[in-house]
Amino acid sequence: MLKRLLKELEEYRIKPKKHLSQHFLIDKKVLTWIIEALNPHINDIVLEIGAGTGILTEEVAKRVRKVIAVEIDSKLVKLLREKFKQNSNIEIVEADILKIKIPPCDKIVSNVPYHISSQIIEKIVKEQKSSGWNKAVLTLQLEFARRLYAKPGTKEYSRITILTQYYTIVKPYRVIPPRAFYPSPEVKSQIVIMKPKNTPPKVEDEDKFFHMVKILFTQKRKKALKVIRDKLGIRDHTTLAKIAEIVGNLRVYQLSLEQLIKVYNYCKEIINQQYSP
Repeated sequence: MLKRLLKELEEYRIKPKKHLSQHFLIDKKVLTWIIEALNPHINDIVLEIGAGTGILTEEVAKRVRKVIAVEIDSKLVKLLREKFKQNSNIEIVEADILKIKIPPCDKIVSNVPYHISSQIIEKIVKEQKSSGWNKAVLTLQLEFARRLYAKPGTKEYSRITILTQYYTIVKPYRVIPPRAFYPSPEVKSQIVIMKPKNTPPKVEDEDKFFHMVKILFTQKRKKALKVIRDKLGIRDHTTLAKIAEIVGNLRVYQLSLEQLIKVYNYCKEIINQQYSP
């Protein structure tokens, strides 16, 4: 796989771009792992984010009705269009995935560029209803991946944890060594599998809820009640007493998703008046 990759990169005069976090998969075993996790079916429409040189694109296309491969790099787009010009079930889209709508699809697969991992996660989970995807298989930097399935009270537990687990169920899959990519990144990666929750939690205004979460997690190690009082500007003693019943003596990073939702739902009128995301 490495020889083939290097030949293609040379032919199209492509040098991996560090600012786009370009690390191309060169390990057949890892390719098999991704396909296994994706579990593609003949009628699936699969969105691939960051198609690179099409190594994954090619394998997925053999197994599904259609692959929509989105790639931002114009030189790679030229390579992909030439390589797959005879493949009627592969659509190459030259675009920044963060600037377009997630198209209707059954599944999403991506070796996610490390530098935009948070933005991509936020985009795909918030656009799940409109796009309809039912599974996402993402290869992420290991340290970041752990944040998606972290438990309250752990060091990895963060704002992106709340966002991801609000909408989806996340399962860790295989850990990937740096040598599986060219050029090799400095860190390990991990495949994670995300599936939408059948019934996501309900809050009145999701944008304001996540805005509240973002504010609280700027001081994640401090006592939750104090941060809620100071950062959200809540001074009413009755309201604070009720919030104290919810959060107890816990620190922000120890609060579960359910507790954060209870906090928002109880004081949403105050939050809605004071903050606009």
